[in-house]
Amino acid sequence: MKRLALLTVLLLVLGLSMGFALEVKPALALSGSVVMKWGVDLDKSTTGFDNSGSGDLVITLLPTDSSDTHKGEGSIYGSITISDLELSWTDEVLVDTSPHEATFAGSLFIVPFEIGLFDAPGMSSDSVGAIEDIANNAVFGFGSSGNTGYGAIDNVMNTEATVAPAYGGKGTFIKYADPSGAFWAAVDLKSADAISANTANGYAFGGEAGVTFAPISLALGAFQGFNYATNPLAGYAKVTLDLGAMGSFTVGVDANLGTSEYELGFSGQINFNEAKTAYILAKGLYDISTPTANNTDVLIGLAIPADTLMGPLNISAAAYILDALTALTPLAYATVGYKVDLGNNMYMNPNGTVAFSMPAGGNILNVSPALEIGLAANPLAKVTVKYTSGNLMATPLGMGIVEVDFEVDY
Repeated sequence: MKRLALLTVLLLVLGLSMGFALEVKPALALSGSVVMKWGVDLDKSTTGFDNSGSGDLVITLLPTDSSDTHKGEGSIYGSITISDLELSWTDEVLVDTSPHEATFAGSLFIVPFEIGLFDAPGMSSDSVGAIEDIANNAVFGFGSSGNTGYGAIDNVMNTEATVAPAYGGKGTFIKYADPSGAFWAAVDLKSADAISANTANGYAFGGEAGVTFAPISLALGAFQGFNYATNPLAGYAKVTLDLGAMGSFTVGVDANLGTSEYELGFSGQINFNEAKTAYILAKGLYDISTPTANNTDVLIGLAIPADTLMGPLNISAAAYILDALTALTPLAYATVGYKVDLGNNMYMNPNGTVAFSMPAGGNILNVSPALEIGLAANPLAKVTVKYTSGNLMATPLGMGIVEVDFEVDY
């Protein structure tokens, strides 16, 4: 115990004594878009304005290629990293950092070892969690405000229960990384609460390791809690095939040995262009331990914007298979458009959406053609007239919405 206390004091002194004096040269970049809309709802006989705006102010303190993020000489040095700091302006919130909270981390390096001083190790066996969270709902239309008529997406897809226990608190880690990048291993340690508040003396221990044989990498870990609210032995294993700009594929397994629960997840995406705006993806989750539960879900999606792969043709489509082994709930959605250059800075984009879902209340079929005509007066200003019909399969037939947009991009 005395040796552990001495080591802790040594790490604390080293952590407090690391100071940084980097040369900062700020650079600012502003971009944004403002839109004023006026429209007519032909079904409700209502009219009105809508104003919206968004903007990004990017403040660069250190260039992305800067290597001056550590202080010290030779193989012993300290490192502090601040990343993912983004400020944005919207019509409702002047300064919004919630979508991109800054990441702050600090470590002591005694190469090839790294000792974590801030923040605590993640210690999560939820490798499938990132796979099961479908982040493309808005892209594919389900659940967004403009497409609620297609049937709300099953909440299970976004709130899938994880088998991973939560080991919160503060702590440290010691990590070894092979200089070639082919192998790494780490030992993690956390306390459930801070020094004075950790009355139950709750601790969690973990071990993780990974190997890379490019383009394939394997990672695995195991964690055990003592005097936590839950103390199960848990672990994960995942294999990733990294194809760079072309895409990636991951298969992961999570295990909670305390509750005998196991999950299998997969994720894959193939990009058709370097900007990664045209792609096909697949994601899924399978509950190995309880296959009859409502948590076996699959998503297959396709996105091809105009002027990428098929010239003026643009496609956005997705197929969800929710609760596949029990209350089968399929949802499918596809929008196809064709952007036509009319000359004199004008374009026309006739498009149509077909959506089908099987919610608990019965089947829903939605067929909605639309037409968009735009005038780009210059690269920054645009006027657009849009007509979106109601659902042609509904009774009575929906007339739809006519909308005029005035937009300025900066």
